[in-house]
Amino acid sequence: MNYRTETLKQQEKLRPGEENTLRMFEDLTSPYSAKVRTYFHYKQIPYRSMRTTLDIYTGRIVDLVGAPIIPVVLLPDDRVLQDSTPILQYFEAEKKNPPALTTDQVLNLLLWIIEDFADEYMVRFAIHFRWGNEQNRRVLAHRIARRFAYGIDGVDFDVAAERILKRQSKFNNILGLDTPEVRDDIAAQSADIFALLNRHFEKHSFLFGERPSVADFSLFGPIWAHTFNDPGSTELLETKAPYLVHWLEMIDDLGDPRGARGRTEFGDFFLLENLPQTLIEILAWIAETWLPLMRAAAEASQKDLTVYTATIRGIEAKFKFPHYKAWAFEQVQLMYQNLQPVDAERCAAILSQTKLLPGLTDQGIMHNGLFDGFTPPVITRGAMDQRTLAMKELLKRRSRQSVRPD
Repeated sequence: MNYRTETLKQQEKLRPGEENTLRMFEDLTSPYSAKVRTYFHYKQIPYRSMRTTLDIYTGRIVDLVGAPIIPVVLLPDDRVLQDSTPILQYFEAEKKNPPALTTDQVLNLLLWIIEDFADEYMVRFAIHFRWGNEQNRRVLAHRIARRFAYGIDGVDFDVAAERILKRQSKFNNILGLDTPEVRDDIAAQSADIFALLNRHFEKHSFLFGERPSVADFSLFGPIWAHTFNDPGSTELLETKAPYLVHWLEMIDDLGDPRGARGRTEFGDFFLLENLPQTLIEILAWIAETWLPLMRAAAEASQKDLTVYTATIRGIEAKFKFPHYKAWAFEQVQLMYQNLQPVDAERCAAILSQTKLLPGLTDQGIMHNGLFDGFTPPVITRGAMDQRTLAMKELLKRRSRQSVRPD
């Protein structure tokens, strides 16, 4: 048995002195892993990083949450947490200091909008760069294959990389990246948003002032794990957005006690009345891109469609599987709906200025039952949501039928 196999066998076991330590299945190529990992570093929450091999991804994790997905967090009492956004909400309630939310509910709504944009829209940029760039395709297919095969000797990594490439091609259709016109516009969009962020971070340490928020950790995930750490696309950031790269490195260094690398002293969040123009421009750009996609996904989910279209910046693209996006959009709508009247009045001005209104609410709350009866991020019934529970039950029935005698 090689040392890699032995490491995998022991990685879930808590050792003496680790009674309050979390365990997290993650991977350096995963944006949502990067989001949760850097949040934990900032909050000084102890955790053990665990490797996610192919066997773990398709076996252990599926047993825990019902689907192959990361990150997955195990609490010290072995309860299971999944879904990066509810994970951040869970720990923000459990450990309020240092804060990653403000005391102003209007500002919190704005940062959750950016958080959802990072999770649900920026994945289009991430997949475009990772699998639409030839150097990235070669390197990342081999990197993922190598990490999936950790603990296994004698792997033909060229064959494994080809399988990875074949699997990843399906994401083009899921994310509306299947025409040259859309690809060209995604390249232009990425240049636009990186330029906006670069101008903001030239003057400000973080998105909402001199302290990181959940919006920073969420935005960090796809830019760091994909665009910056994929070799064929890092040139774009290094040459066109140096202040954005400074921000990436500062987020990545949070919690590092060595020398002066990890920042430990922080200032205040912005006041709503003094938001910088750069942040207003970022929110307006999000309204132009994220908002039409999320509205289209919510409408499609209500109609129980698998394939749907969205028109973004005048270009129509075809997408698949709207339901999680619809649920995520509903959570943002509910945050707006639940504002106190005085806060709703304060909020209306900035949302109208950035054109997030009226589109955020003009069709009412677009309810999606994906998590009805569930308690994210805590996993119940061995599944994340209604879809994975239904699929798990279907597979169980098929398994039982396959072993019945004729």
